[in-house]
Amino acid sequence: TFGLVVAESFAAGTPVIVRRHSALLEIVARHGGGESFDDERQLGEAVDRLHQDDALRRRLASEARRAFAADFSEDVHLE
Repeated sequence: TFGLVVAESFAAGTPVIVRRHSALLEIVARHGGGESFDDERQLGEAVDRLHQDDALRRRLASEARRAFAADFSEDVHLE
């Protein structure tokens, strides 16, 4: 199961929050660009961190854009 929603978010430079027990975690673990959670409490904490921490959000957004350019862009797939 490919994480299209993660690739689309990365294309927009938007950090993601993914469940740790999912295929989406593999993308975030490899590239950065997001956070992960196990339970409802951790999800809320991750949302709060991204909402409140501008530097974290900018860093993850930069990682997301780099990941998209490196592995998910049209140029990469056409090559």
